[in-house]
Amino acid sequence: MLYFERGDFDLAEKDYNKAMELAPNVSHTYNNRGLLYEKQERLDLAKKDFDKAIELNPKDVDAYNSRGNFYKELNELAKAFADYEKIIQINPLSPNGYFGRGFIYYLQNQFALALKDYNRAIALNPKLPQAYFSRGNLYKEQNKLVLALNDYNSAIQFNPNFFDAYNNRAIVYDKQNQSSLALTDYEKAIQINPHSFIPYINRAILHIEQNNYELALNDLNNAIAIAPNLGAAYKLKGAVFWNINETDKAIQNFEKAVEIFKKEGNTSEYEKVNQALNQLR
Repeated sequence: MLYFERGDFDLAEKDYNKAMELAPNVSHTYNNRGLLYEKQERLDLAKKDFDKAIELNPKDVDAYNSRGNFYKELNELAKAFADYEKIIQINPLSPNGYFGRGFIYYLQNQFALALKDYNRAIALNPKLPQAYFSRGNLYKEQNKLVLALNDYNSAIQFNPNFFDAYNNRAIVYDKQNQSSLALTDYEKAIQINPHSFIPYINRAILHIEQNNYELALNDLNNAIAIAPNLGAAYKLKGAVFWNINETDKAIQNFEKAVEIFKKEGNTSEYEKVNQALNQLR
């Protein structure tokens, strides 16, 4: 696992293969190699290894959890749900089963069932940052901002480099009109993962709300440098230039946004930006 954690995937694969030669019937080895293959997006191989781990040990809850997460990422929610249910059946004291099932409930907008499972997962493992984060997202969705904030705080307490938790806590701070705290969290998120456009976009929105248009444009340019086909960034740039009466630049950016949204088949955003263009022309 050391090579895997360091990102030395070739060496990690060689180690797993060697371990299988020496002990071919150990389910954990197949599960770990499956996680490696999934990380490398070698999805067929990952699925085969998760299946093999479960075949070797039908009570390997880690393998069920890995395969459930695998299915979840592929949006095969019924299969993911079945694997999480199997974890609970095998070991009712495993928090992963409840957390995973709760996440499926959340995706299905069954918030009461999701909350019940998140609560159970946290009761079983009070230091599980992902469970606090996901419950915080549920509370944020319900506009229960104080509860959401408390959960994001706990997620960060147990994982101080939790990128998504900083980003979402910043959104809550913004909704609570605590802009300085929001800006601090966006900055922390960017420090943790400078290759994500998300905190740049969110911070740009906050700057626009505060009429700090130069700072907003800087963040939007950074977002576009990371994701050149990000329609939302061009849409926001168009809005900024419109607000500062630079009509030509507004039109240019709105036209780029329209082009991207049309290619994506995003009819709603395409129509919204087209309306803005019609007002400007």
